[in-house]
Amino acid sequence: MKIETCMHNLVLGSGQVLQWAQETNSNLKVKVWDCLEFCEVCAREPFLWINDEVLLHATSAEELWRALQTLLQGPPL
Repeated sequence: MKIETCMHNLVLGSGQVLQWAQETNSNLKVKVWDCLEFCEVCAREPFLWINDEVLLHATSAEELWRALQTLLQGPPL
């Protein structure tokens, strides 16, 4: 699974979620970009762009982490 986010979003919580994800799942491909052009979401809350298909976002890092765990346990994208 490929997980991406913007550099500017790391401080909103996506950075913590990426760290937790890499610690628990070595099969993830993580990439941090300068900008993924999801600026409206990026400015408000932590988000992850999954496999160029799913925009996963939440109001906190903890909620985003739970959403990512749910996605990782489901069928492959």
